Order: sequence, then C-alpha cells, then structure tokens
Amino acid sequence: MRGYPALVALGLLLIAPAAWADFESGLRAVDRGDQRLAFWEWLLLALRGDRAAEFNVGAAYYNGEGVERDYGRAAEWYRRAAAQGHARAEFLLGMMHEAGRGVPRDERAAVEWFRQAARQGYPAAQHSLGVVYRAGRGVPRDVVEAGRWFLRAAEQGHVPSQIRAGVMYEEGEGVAPDLVQAYKWYRLASARLDAADRQEIDRLVHALRARMSQAELATAERLTREWRPRAEGVDHAAPVWPRAAR
Repeated sequence: MRGYPALVALGLLLIAPAAWADFESGLRAVDRGDQRLAFWEWLLLALRGDRAAEFNVGAAYYNGEGVERDYGRAAEWYRRAAAQGHARAEFLLGMMHEAGRGVPRDERAAVEWFRQAARQGYPAAQHSLGVVYRAGRGVPRDVVEAGRWFLRAAEQGHVPSQIRAGVMYEEGEGVAPDLVQAYKWYRLASARLDAADRQEIDRLVHALRARMSQAELATAERLTREWRPRAEGVDHAAPVWPRAAR
C-alpha cells in the first residue's frame, strides 16, 4: 500500500499534543532544509483552521516543497486561507485564475480575487488590479481606475507600480501630466533596482531632466527625499514561503 506511510504519519500528527505542532517549528524545519517536516507541521495546523498554515500548505503544493507539486490542491488550500481573509492567498488565487493553473481560466474571477486582496492593502494585488483595468481584462477598460490602484501600490513602495506611476504622469495617462511627479516616481523606483535594471529607468530620468526647469527639478528632488512608504494594513513585515507566510 503505497500511501500507507503517509497515512500513518498523518495519524500520528493528529493524535500528537497540540503544542507539538506550531508555526515556528515549521519555520525551523525550513531553516534546516527539511521542507517535508515543515509541510507536516503546517498541515496539522491547517487542518485545525490556522489561516497562515493553510496558506503555507497551499504554497507547499504549489511549489512542490516537501510534497509533490499539485496546483489543484494548492488552490484548495489557498481558498481556505482566503476565506479567512489571507490577502496573499486571495492575490495568488487571482493569479491562478488568470493563468488557468489549478483552476479554470477565468478573468472575472481573477479580478474579484485581486480586488479582495487590494482592498486589504496588498500592493501586488493593487498593481495587478491596475493592470487589468488598464488592459480591460475581465473589467471594462478604465485608465483612471487603473491609475488609482497603481498609485496606491506605488505609495507603499511597490517598484513596478512606481515605474507605472512615472509613465502615467509623464504621458498623462489617467492623470494630468506632471513631470515633477514622473521624475519623483522614476527616481524612487530606480533606488530600489539592481544596477542592470536601474539603467533603463535612469535613461527615463535623464530624458525628463532635459524637459524640466531648475525649479521643477528642485521640487522633484525634494519630494523624492521626503517621500516615505505608506502601508495599508497588510503585515508587510511578514516573510513569505519558504521562510513563512503569515
């Protein structure tokens, strides 16, 4: 019976003392390179309704970490975590519906999952919602609404959204043209990129400088220095799989 050892292991976990299974023990197992033990630790917690463990079990199935890769089961566990308001699970369900991976391809479902996570302040979901509104995928095309979501993510320090915000202000897409704001967002994104990627953004900055007055440049530099990220309620300090996914 090929599945017998796994069933025995699951049975042992279910009758073990509750203290034996905790989230941190799963993290320690990952640190030791033992993803399979981490999976079993988190599975017990997930079966008891811990949403962070539900997410990590989904991530284990999605990535094939400690268990055979299974996108369908990954979606099931993400959905359980999402039902408890886990923003990253909501976002990833949107991505899976967008790609048709483990779930039917459904652009409208993807939008709704992105929206749920975006409303909680999850910046990657806000960016994805901006993308679908800009492209008109699953929703009517609306560059103004797209711009609102890009800017919310940009204000949290999401680099792709900061680049998109720069493009928006430079070209006047969904917002009034504003070279000062374009310069600020390009510079903020550039500071977070590695050297190779930074070159492309720095070319945009250089081209903008030639179009701006000294007063505009001074204002743009000041705004760049004074900018601080503004978190929206999601726990940004929480690491993600394989280290953790609370």
